[in-house]
Amino acid sequence: MASSNKDATAVHDLISLIQAQGPNTVYPTDDAILSLLHARFRFDIPYMRIGSTSLIVVNPLKSLANTNDASAADYEEKTYRDLTDVQHNLQPHLYDLASRVYLVMRRTGQSQSVIFRGITGSGKSHSARLLTNQILRLSSHSKKDARIADQIKSFITVLESFGNAKTFHNPSASRYHRYFELQFSERGRIHGAKALCYGLDKSRLLRLSQEERSFHVFYQFIAGAMPEERDLYQLEDPSEYALLASSG
Repeated sequence: MASSNKDATAVHDLISLIQAQGPNTVYPTDDAILSLLHARFRFDIPYMRIGSTSLIVVNPLKSLANTNDASAADYEEKTYRDLTDVQHNLQPHLYDLASRVYLVMRRTGQSQSVIFRGITGSGKSHSARLLTNQILRLSSHSKKDARIADQIKSFITVLESFGNAKTFHNPSASRYHRYFELQFSERGRIHGAKALCYGLDKSRLLRLSQEERSFHVFYQFIAGAMPEERDLYQLEDPSEYALLASSG
């Protein structure tokens, strides 16, 4: 097991498992990597680095204390604002990755890209939201910046309302693809955002599999409509609509 020689919580980077034995380089086995990730998962530490630019996220399927505002502020202070050479030995985190990406952008003046990959239910949308929120935190320094950041967060919520749906494995799965761009001023302050959405799962407008739903927006619209809005748009109970009535 990978954690037999090193405590799982002390291993922050998979590259550290690569060992030199004389003229040979010994790489960790798949079983050793899985064992390490599993051990960290059990300690509610779902993040693991692969070098300085890649991060593995094992979906914890629950809210963790290390994703709250206090944790975000702690990572901001120690990975972005602290200019000393003190080694804080923080656990790998999306907040740490956000600082790295933002700092490289500030120092080089070049655009940076983050790609989220994984199967459905792997936590890509949640991870993207955490990373985006932390970058917005780092780039907001005034009331105007904070207002723009809040608008961007609300914008993401609206996008997910129209593009996410309940599936058999995930209560809020993304059923579309999205290119999302944050825009900054020359001083690195948040300035705006742009989204390009494509690949929408249009089949959810026609038929649904067992235990699945159409896009969130239909249920939210009906549930949140005021009496006068229900009259204006002639809204009925979800059970009156064939597609929504067949929802799981």
